[in-house]
Amino acid sequence: MPADIAAVDAEGSQILNKPGFTVGAELGYNWQVGLFVFGFETDIGGLTASSRTVSNGFIKGTATPATSFFPSTLSQRVNDGLYGTVRGRLGVTFDRLLIYATGGLAYTAGNYGFTYFDTLTPSGGGVAAPNKLGYVVGGGLEYAITDNWSVKGEFLYSQFGKSTATGQINNFGVPTFSNTFVTSVRVQEYAGRVGLNYRFNWPSPAPVVAKY
Repeated sequence: MPADIAAVDAEGSQILNKPGFTVGAELGYNWQVGLFVFGFETDIGGLTASSRTVSNGFIKGTATPATSFFPSTLSQRVNDGLYGTVRGRLGVTFDRLLIYATGGLAYTAGNYGFTYFDTLTPSGGGVAAPNKLGYVVGGGLEYAITDNWSVKGEFLYSQFGKSTATGQINNFGVPTFSNTFVTSVRVQEYAGRVGLNYRFNWPSPAPVVAKY
């Protein structure tokens, strides 16, 4: 009945949060013009964060007495895996310190899963939706320890948009039937990272001298 559908929808509208760790590597190129530094970098790593929530409730059968309620369980999970970015970078230097802003493309191999079960018939089903490509913005500080080594700290915000998938809730009793449902998730990441970089100081090309 519509009231039961609304109750399941309300149970499924939740925010899942989970802290985790990331580790990876990056590669980039920078060039300096006066106090300003322009560059691009790409990184790839793994995220350990995942989150799961289980909501237990009751639904009322339309063909049963008004006092008859049947247990239901709705489970949702978000798993993170591969995570990477391709970003541009713009900063300003103060001696050995670089303050920069960054932004670009983000991607991840995480996914969202949704399962439902009740004992009215009983019935159950589920669906999984992969995360899409998204964008990333942020900023940070980088300090040159030597001419070749530097340490950095940065904060990145990634938004992967909305992933939508269609699934089935299957009735296991008699008669058997299926109901189609649509679920969606919007995934975003907040990442604080520290890193150690090695800088290749490529030699400048020798000047061309014209001889007559």
